[in-house]
Amino acid sequence: MSLTFRNESGIVSIAAVLVSLTVATMLATSVYLVGLSDLQAGFGSVQSERAFALADGCTDEALLRLSRNASYTGGTLSVGSDSCTIVVSGSGGTRVISISATVGGNTRKLLINVSISGSTVTITKWSEDIT
Repeated sequence: MSLTFRNESGIVSIAAVLVSLTVATMLATSVYLVGLSDLQAGFGSVQSERAFALADGCTDEALLRLSRNASYTGGTLSVGSDSCTIVVSGSGGTRVISISATVGGNTRKLLINVSISGSTVTITKWSEDIT
C-alpha cells in the first residue's frame, strides 16, 4: 500500500509561508531591538547634556555667591529631581571651584580656578573633569 499526495504544491506553499513569516518576525524583532538601543543611547546623551547644563548653572551660582561672600565654601543645589554639589577650596585671592552635577545616572564634573579681588571674581581656568 503506497501513499500518494495529490496536491503536493499546497504543502510546499504552506512551508514557504511559514518560513517567510519566521524570517519577517526575526527581521522585525531585530529592527525593534536596534531602535530601542539607539533610543536608550540617545536618552543617555540627553541626560548627559542636561547634567552639563546643570553644572554650568551651578558654576554661575558659585561665582555669584563668591562675589558676595569671599568665604563661601559651597553646598548642594537642587533643580527639580536633579542636583549639583559645589565645593570651594583655597584661600586668599585664589579659589578652586569643583562642581558635580547629576541628572538621572549621568554625572558631569567641572573644575574652575578663580581669582578674587574685592567683589570681582575672575575665571583663570575652566575645565571638565573627565575622571
